[in-house]
Amino acid sequence: MNLYIVYNGNITPKIIREIPMHSSAFSDYFSSPSSISQKKYEALRAFYYEKRSAQEVAKTFGYTLNAFYSLAHDFRQFIHERENREDLFFFIHKPGRKEKAKKEELDQRIIDLRKQYLSVPDIKSALDSQDYRVSE
Repeated sequence: MNLYIVYNGNITPKIIREIPMHSSAFSDYFSSPSSISQKKYEALRAFYYEKRSAQEVAKTFGYTLNAFYSLAHDFRQFIHERENREDLFFFIHKPGRKEKAKKEELDQRIIDLRKQYLSVPDIKSALDSQDYRVSE
């Protein structure tokens, strides 16, 4: 029998129980998705990759038929319009504070304010009012 580590929401994994390799626990993960993104992914995969009907997929994943058609439309539009090859379902979360503006844009804004002969506190105040968070 194979042993698998099951995470219990902790940072440190601990063995909770032995799970046989072909247990329904593994197939349930895919057939009963717990997150919205996983549910969308599995539904779209069933429709486009497994060639299942829209009616069957909608029923299986708890969508109304119109809601599933809307999901499929949004997915086709995303695939058609994406330029930077970002991924709709699998993306890496970067830890830390989110950038509100590009550094070059912020630098140019500071230069423009300095050309108006504003002091450092005045520049900080102006940038704060425009949702730029900077220190003095």
